[in-house]
Amino acid sequence: MRHLVRVFSIAGLSLLPLLFGLPVIFMPVHIAFLELIINPVCSIVFEAEAEEGDIMLRPPREQKAPLFSASLIISSILQGICMLCAVGIFFVSLLHMGVPETEVRAATFMALIISSFSLIIIVPSVPLSSPRCCDQTVHSGACSQRQWHYSRRHF
Repeated sequence: MRHLVRVFSIAGLSLLPLLFGLPVIFMPVHIAFLELIINPVCSIVFEAEAEEGDIMLRPPREQKAPLFSASLIISSILQGICMLCAVGIFFVSLLHMGVPETEVRAATFMALIISSFSLIIIVPSVPLSSPRCCDQTVHSGACSQRQWHYSRRHF
């Protein structure tokens, strides 16, 4: 879902100049650099995350169940929009202060990288909590397979 955050922020920052008649923020080399740096970092952080202790005790996800919950998707979109707004406001404020265009572009690019790294580090993936059955924590397997469900810790 971290990819969704980057898509919204990068796409928004790419469209911002077109919509408001501002100078172009990203050149193709900037986008390539973002992909070369941020994708491996996301993969490394994802690989380093520890799994929950009860992961092997849970029943498998139902085939028809969605991979991502609506709240996770909405949260990712909101994070991307917040990052877009923060970096976009930074970009516009630098332009209004009269900073040369190349310096504005470099500062905006660095702001995007720093904000992406901060989201990667600060907002880890939301783990599932322990399996629940009939709104009670399962201790002895007293529930049938259909009654199992997982609740998000907090989101």
